[in-house]
Amino acid sequence: MSLQLSESNSSSTAINETLQYNVVGTPTINGSQVTEVNFTFTSIATTTTQSSGNNVSLIIFYNSLGNITLVQEGGQNITGVQAAFAGFVVLPFNLFLGYQQGILKNFTSYANFQNQGTATETYGHLTLPVTTYTASNFTYQNFTATSATFKVGHLPNSNLDILTLISITGATGAGVSGTENIQYGLVSATQG
Repeated sequence: MSLQLSESNSSSTAINETLQYNVVGTPTINGSQVTEVNFTFTSIATTTTQSSGNNVSLIIFYNSLGNITLVQEGGQNITGVQAAFAGFVVLPFNLFLGYQQGILKNFTSYANFQNQGTATETYGHLTLPVTTYTASNFTYQNFTATSATFKVGHLPNSNLDILTLISITGATGAGVSGTENIQYGLVSATQG
């Protein structure tokens, strides 16, 4: 799956990220079956005065517990404690999935969200049904906002949902200095 995301906030920082992963297979290494995943992360941050970028490509091998046991970067094998640091490279991807799963898993407990309907939307080469939910005075853990809009798409031929838009206005609380307006949206995706 490949996801291209766009993030902006009221401090005039725009971040465009491309997060790609491909499950290559499940080889056996030293007698243990592992899952081989190819990650590519590209990020471009733009403010009103400057632009910066980052590009990283890794092959990561996970054991059955989800721990990183081997990393291949630029033809080098990295194991042990150093391999665990690869988790920082794929952190944006893991945060996206973790935040998304936290929201989707607890979505039914947010009583003030109203279903605004479902429409077909296209993100790059991926077309899917997307349901829009809106709320005012939204609270999540130690975080409060005056309004929020979430769009949830259902991936074709699967039982998976994906957040295609998070738009939060008047955010205050944990990790927010002052009041922020935050928008995080899916630009394009490919499935397969």
